[in-house]
Amino acid sequence: MRCGKDSRILLIQRSAEEEHAGGLYSPGGKMEFSPGSLHVLEDNVSREIKEEIGITLGGN
Repeated sequence: MRCGKDSRILLIQRSAEEEHAGGLYSPGGKMEFSPGSLHVLEDNVSREIKEEIGITLGGN
């Protein structure tokens, strides 16, 4: 999935057995909203990747 000219977004498909949003695609985890942030999705994806696999994305 592409977002913008050269950007990419990593999505997961939730298990169909999950009670909340089963079978749907999402960036994973829960969304946290920082006051004044214009990059909520990017901020949350970066945080989840750092939490889940220990990789820090560039530019953060």
